[in-house]
Amino acid sequence: IRRLRQQSEREVDYAQEAQHLRTLHEAIASSPEFGDRVVVPAPVEELTRDRVLGMEYLPGPRLDDLLRERLNALGVDPGQSPVQTVTDSLTSEGSSKHACEDTADSEVPSLRRPVSSA
Repeated sequence: IRRLRQQSEREVDYAQEAQHLRTLHEAIASSPEFGDRVVVPAPVEELTRDRVLGMEYLPGPRLDDLLRERLNALGVDPGQSPVQTVTDSLTSEGSSKHACEDTADSEVPSLRRPVSSA
């Protein structure tokens, strides 16, 4: 119970979470691989309190929604366990490719940064 409490206290330390978010925001923004395709919101320190993590608003689709949509298009149930997904893809009749191979040749939705009109 002590370990669970310590873990919970670390997870609700929003000042620390804001630091982690800032680090991730900066790392992704400066990454040549992801910087022009993925945006992580920056924390807003003035809005962050003991029980609230404030962050900038980013218009556009959420990454998890895009990933869920892509998985559905591939016939993968996002709620299904990864082991079951692989087992199903290996045992399905008439399927000669794995779901992973199918993604290599198909288009992945763009996650480009919103362009400022200023």
